[in-house]
Amino acid sequence: MQRCTLMLVLLMLVTAMALCQRNQEMIDRVAAGEVQEARASWWGFDAEDATACLQAAIDSGVPRLIVEDMGSPWIVTPLTLVSNQEIVFEEGVELLAKRGEFHGGGDALVTARDVENVTLRGDGATFRMWREDYANPELYTKAEWRHCLQLRGVRNVEVRGLTLAESGGDGIYLGTGPDGATNIDVTIGDVVCDGNYRQGISVITAQNLVIEDSVLRNTHGTWPQAGIDFEPNDPAERLVNIVMRNCVSESNTYGYVVNIAPHNAPTAPVSLRFENCRAVGNTNPGFQFAIAGNADVLAPAGAETDGPDETRIDIALRGCLTERNSSTGYVVSLRGLDGGPDAVAVRVEDCRSTDDAAMGVNVLSSVMGVIDFTDCIFERSGSSGIGITKPADLGRLRFANCRVLDCAAGQASIAPIMFASGGAAGAAVGGVEFDDVLVRDALERPPLGYNDRAGGTPVRDVTGTLIVERDSQRTPVELTEELIARWMPASRIRDIPRLSLEGMALEPLAAELPAVAAQSSPWPLVRGVGSYILYAQAGDEVAFTVRYLQVGPYAGGEMVVVITGPTGDEVHRATAAFKADTTVSFTAPATGLYRFTLNAGNNRSQILAPSHPMALVIDDRPVGLNRSGGRLIFYVPPGTTQFGVRVAGQGTGEGIRATLLDPRGGVFGQVDNQFETHQFEVGLDPPSAGEVWALQLERPSQMTWDDHSVDLRGVPPLLSAAGATPLAPVPQAR
Repeated sequence: MQRCTLMLVLLMLVTAMALCQRNQEMIDRVAAGEVQEARASWWGFDAEDATACLQAAIDSGVPRLIVEDMGSPWIVTPLTLVSNQEIVFEEGVELLAKRGEFHGGGDALVTARDVENVTLRGDGATFRMWREDYANPELYTKAEWRHCLQLRGVRNVEVRGLTLAESGGDGIYLGTGPDGATNIDVTIGDVVCDGNYRQGISVITAQNLVIEDSVLRNTHGTWPQAGIDFEPNDPAERLVNIVMRNCVSESNTYGYVVNIAPHNAPTAPVSLRFENCRAVGNTNPGFQFAIAGNADVLAPAGAETDGPDETRIDIALRGCLTERNSSTGYVVSLRGLDGGPDAVAVRVEDCRSTDDAAMGVNVLSSVMGVIDFTDCIFERSGSSGIGITKPADLGRLRFANCRVLDCAAGQASIAPIMFASGGAAGAAVGGVEFDDVLVRDALERPPLGYNDRAGGTPVRDVTGTLIVERDSQRTPVELTEELIARWMPASRIRDIPRLSLEGMALEPLAAELPAVAAQSSPWPLVRGVGSYILYAQAGDEVAFTVRYLQVGPYAGGEMVVVITGPTGDEVHRATAAFKADTTVSFTAPATGLYRFTLNAGNNRSQILAPSHPMALVIDDRPVGLNRSGGRLIFYVPPGTTQFGVRVAGQGTGEGIRATLLDPRGGVFGQVDNQFETHQFEVGLDPPSAGEVWALQLERPSQMTWDDHSVDLRGVPPLLSAAGATPLAPVPQAR
């Protein structure tokens, strides 16, 4: 009998813990305004689903709400916050997403929308979701917006002390509210964002935002997988007066990302400051600022500004560190910005890159403004300590009292400081000042080097003083024009003209492909813009698939594919979805050539299974590829006596392995770990009788394999995948 009584008591205790009774007296006092601080358990607690209890407590509007540790998680479906409330989650509290729920692609654990004066405190408390479940296509439709906490159009909000983990999107998301409202006066401090699916934190729009003393780690699932990503979706959104301080981004794909593309460039000036922030052990760059503005958007006609010299982009870093990242420490990429000589101000002070696998810092800028690095250290990077791609006449880049220490120690062909030209010949590279920059290098090589990817592009206006240290001896070196010309000569590649397709009649090659070109190979992965041409006869059913792929953190939208016919008129229009395969098909109204362009922006695209002869067109510059291995073929017309095939990596440290094969399968030439432009120069004696050559592209044996390019000179600039029928000029006899 005593044993039965004891079991009954235990059962009652368990039941009481699982389903707490409502304290109606205290609820009534809250409603009457007599109580300013309440406990969530007054509204009850259900261990299987506490949503109704906790939402009722929040909806009470009590100024201060304590969420107690009930000994088991508060299991909930999506919750919504209200204005003028502080919620304190006691140590040990776990707010846990109810498993099997959250099937809506935008279902967040907690949402604050169009509210103000809200505080969330949770030292030792956790918001947790079920990331692995959401990533399972057998259980959920793929989505990347199942956030732990989303703030939309809020004002005066503070989030402190929480751990936000295992979301199906971001730990914290700051997006637009009703009518596109931004988030204003938000502070996030002492939070840990751990193991989230897309980002630790995403900032789409914010003004007066402070993020401090926080850790963003272990993000993985869907791109960009950054610790934090600042990325507007629309020009009306804002990144104004944003400060990050004393934060760590570690073991993510990217550390800190600012990604502004032409379609989303904000009309309001952008201002961000990073203080004492660290990026450790990320797969890609620790800090990546990829800002590609649209001048018409950033400074629209008739827009009110503070004047022609108003700074449109203002980014500052002070006391930051990148360490042991598997890529470059700091990437500063700026293009397409307008607004006068002071349109851009980037200031990097007392920052450090240590043991990053690629460069310490890589600056790619083609904008007006000033970029300053002061008192910075770049040490033991796998590639150059400093990389620079910049026209001499656009803006100023200055390094003052910086140190480049023992960089590219394992790559003797790369200098500690490397310049590079763009992919197409153009203005001189330069416009850089070095003010007492120390270069410590154990290898016998110049401290400055040049990768002339375009061929024949000079370097000028590189001035100042370097201090070169070797064997503990320091030697000041003044940078003169003569010294720069000796250290960084323009490439002397033979200038074989690029043939134009204008007026050239093309048709499918009738001859059988040689064995070297006959084995099927994938079509190239084109980065950015790819132009194509195909041949069809009237009435043919034409079909091919467009694969639209993401690169790194870059956002993408729908890609419109417009096909024009032999007369130049539009014959078909399709829309390719981002991160998907899209079949394009149409009936050819006439016999002849059909043209279309795939513009993937910062991302990449690929053709699959074309039904008709097709070729990738190399227009006025080399075609950009991205990790594109395989065999490409091209036609050398009868009478050709000389042609060139150019290959290049994309910047120092990004190389390519390329092999040029003649029609009999013989190796004409091969390069490996090629980052500079290399031209295979082919002389034919006797002249070509009309033949197909092949270019094999592969991962380099040592360098990073990422962006690379191909160019054809002296032959029709048309590339096809091996195994496909190439297009060739119609013989003159016809």
